[in-house]
Formats: sequence, structure tokens, C-alpha cells
Amino acid sequence: MHSSTRLLSLAVLLCATSILGVQDNSGLAKVLKTIDQTCNNIHGLLTHQRKIINIEVTKQAPVRVKVEMELTSQYSPTLKQRFSVEGMVCHHGFDRNAAQAACRSQKKNLQMFSNNYYWEPSPNDLHDKCYFEYNNDPLIVPCHFVLDNFNCTSDATSLNDCTHTQLFQHHCTNDMHVGIG
Repeated sequence: MHSSTRLLSLAVLLCATSILGVQDNSGLAKVLKTIDQTCNNIHGLLTHQRKIINIEVTKQAPVRVKVEMELTSQYSPTLKQRFSVEGMVCHHGFDRNAAQAACRSQKKNLQMFSNNYYWEPSPNDLHDKCYFEYNNDPLIVPCHFVLDNFNCTSDATSLNDCTHTQLFQHHCTNDMHVGIG
């Protein structure tokens, strides 16, 4: 099962379990209605045509990125919506050129690069999760990697200039981090 399919399944499961058995006007019912709307929003984001418009490095070791996406509405091809997802980068294809591009995007020079960066999150560290944000609705989901298989030229000035797999499509395990400095 692909990661995006697992993520979509998780969103659907959360939605289904959040609305079962709550029929009153209590505060819990209102919260669950909000969760249900957020889940519907995420379902749309994962199933409709989207394209990456920006990749921003948010952490260097291990490399973590915020990917801004543009969604083409299913109802109107001219209506564009935006959302973002933040997560880790897998080491496949992440070479010196990709490390240079990531550093250049931060106006820094590459000093260190490791494509098997060992990292163990602390119990209080949420950096091993992915973050969605849509219409100011943040959601933390249990995933690790959002991008993989980078291919950058030596003159790339950011990760936007590189090719890579689609969002969440990777074959990575938890020990495939990269680090730059």
C-alpha cells in the first residue's frame, strides 16, 4: 500500500470514528463536527490534482521541508487553493547537488552532508511526524517522509529546481534521513 493511500485511509478512519454515536448538541459534538470538516478537507487535498509550488527547508539535520501545494478545484479548473505539508526528506538521490541547493535556498554555504544521517527523536520531539495545514487548520499525522529521489543539477539554487517523486511516494525506512550543515 502506498503511503498516500495509507494516509488517506487514516484520514477516513479518523473521520468515521469521530462521528459515530454523537447525536447531541454537546461541546463534543461540535468538536467532532470540526474534525469531520477537517477530514473532508484533507480527503480533497489527497485525491484531487495538485502541484508543488515551493519547497522550503525548515530543519537541516535531519533535513525537513515544508512543501506548499496548489490544488485545482474539482468544481472549477480556474479556482486554485493552497495547502502545505511538512515532513522529512528521504536519502534516495539526495546527493551533494541537492545538499548545495538546500543550503543555497537558505543563503548558506554547504559545510557538511550526510545521506545516512543517524537521528533518534526525543520523546518530546514532534519532528518525526508530518504536519498538514489547510485554511489555518493544522493536523499532525503519523508519517515520516514527504519527498524522495531528488535529482538536482550543480547550479540549482533551491530544492524547487530539482526533480523528485510525488508527495508521499517513497520506499524509505525510518533510518534513511539526510543531514546538511
